[in-house]
Amino acid sequence: MDKLKILVLHPKEWAFIESSLADVRHVSIGGSTPRRLNGSLTEDGIGDVATEKGIMDLYSMVSMFQPDILLFGIHFKLERLIINRVKEMCPSMKVVMHYTDQREGIPNEVGQYVGALDLLLVTNQDEKDHQKYLNVGVPVVDTFYDGINPDVYWPKAVEAKHDCFFGGNDHYGLYQSIKSSGRKPPEVLNFSRGKFRHDFLLAVSQQFDLLVRGRLGWDDTLFNVKPMLFQPRYLDALLEGKIILGTVVAPRYKLYMRRLFRSIATGRMLLMEYVEGMEDDFENHKHFVWFKTIEEGIDLIKYYLDHEKEREEIGWNGRSLILNKHTCEHRLIEFCQITKRVFQ
Repeated sequence: MDKLKILVLHPKEWAFIESSLADVRHVSIGGSTPRRLNGSLTEDGIGDVATEKGIMDLYSMVSMFQPDILLFGIHFKLERLIINRVKEMCPSMKVVMHYTDQREGIPNEVGQYVGALDLLLVTNQDEKDHQKYLNVGVPVVDTFYDGINPDVYWPKAVEAKHDCFFGGNDHYGLYQSIKSSGRKPPEVLNFSRGKFRHDFLLAVSQQFDLLVRGRLGWDDTLFNVKPMLFQPRYLDALLEGKIILGTVVAPRYKLYMRRLFRSIATGRMLLMEYVEGMEDDFENHKHFVWFKTIEEGIDLIKYYLDHEKEREEIGWNGRSLILNKHTCEHRLIEFCQITKRVFQ
């Protein structure tokens, strides 16, 4: 059987995997030094800004490789006309997007490609969320989670300097600060659980040594805030706390963001806000720990800071699960299975 020819803009790790199922090539749409919109360097392949060189490299690879499938994610300035052109260059090629954010309605990152997509992959199993994309003309929507490169995310022998670590933005804080200035804040910031994140982390900050790495919305008079770190430095950030914290600002059934997998892979214990359906795929207090209320989260932090051995055992159990089920190799196999089911 011929191997499936896959061209990816993300994840680039797939191009280095020996597979009997697929021949994978990678193009950096951000060129030789990919950057985010704010100018910071990134090696993630997600959130990078398309450059002229990256686009020319994409055209060249499509022309030469003639892939069966093009897979891309959220890449700024990757315009619809670029996707149209590569489809013209390789008419039999299927176009697949992996959308890894959560928004009410149809986000522009997806909406601009409706009509060009053959398959949309999202990081949840929420039927209502899937249906909204089907309603606007996306032909097929399926679930696909991020995978981990164990050589990048691993338990480095680094002593934690803080009780807890959180990485991300305070959307509620930003929304309120814009509103208090007399301006109308954009609704994209009005996440249903944004206030819960703000209130929970404020309570943590008042009782423990919390380090936040984020860019938007944080009041540095209330929080110990440092700049965000991105791949390949995000691992160093995750290891700065004894406990890694996570919340879900836009809940969906079985929504597992890539930060969940990356956090668990470090060997640190993750304390994560509960997501409906989570118990089907993970075991509480074994692979990581989840909470539903601010009070419960605070109590769990107190307990596991005082019980180091139990905390570290959960961290190692979680990493073992990642190695067994959630690596880039596992995801490549799953992607081949999904596309075979959808396209053949």
